[in-house]
Amino acid sequence: MTFNNRIVEESVESIGKIVNTALNHCDRNTDSIENIEERLLAIESEGKSEQKETIKQMQDTITDLKCRSMKNNLIFSGLDFQQNEICDAKIQNFLEAELGINYRVSFGNVHRFGKPGLNGVRPIVTRFIYRREMEHVLSRTYKLKGKTFGISEQFPPEIENKRKELYPVMKKAKLRQKSEACPRQALYKWKTIQ
Repeated sequence: MTFNNRIVEESVESIGKIVNTALNHCDRNTDSIENIEERLLAIESEGKSEQKETIKQMQDTITDLKCRSMKNNLIFSGLDFQQNEICDAKIQNFLEAELGINYRVSFGNVHRFGKPGLNGVRPIVTRFIYRREMEHVLSRTYKLKGKTFGISEQFPPEIENKRKELYPVMKKAKLRQKSEACPRQALYKWKTIQ
């Protein structure tokens, strides 16, 4: 029996060694799998941040291209709509009658667009061929003060939304600049407060 016992013990020991070796391999494989999973997660998060950055850059590029394509555009609002109107002629007449521009301005494209604005009429977008002519028109918009007409530069919606946030800040700055420019008025305000 001792001989059989020794054979059984040796067999158990060899089986134990095999099991221990298998367990060691299993532990190493588990560690390797965990390490690979961690690296995959890191790569995915890097990829997502790179994708987000790429998307942000593409959006910025698109916004820049929109701005460039609209840089010579003005929006005219408040002009009455007539059936079968020719927008080029309407704008040319408006420039002469309201702004006193007596020469022929070169337009690239003129058409109505968007939602109805002032007086329930859709605005007209006008693309100027020459930037200096557009700037001349803008410099004469002070003549429209108190009238129902409006002229503004065209910007993409992304830029226009950001500008809307800044309009109140600009108004406060202008008011502050005005009060600093007129010391008598500021003194009067100071006296009425006290």
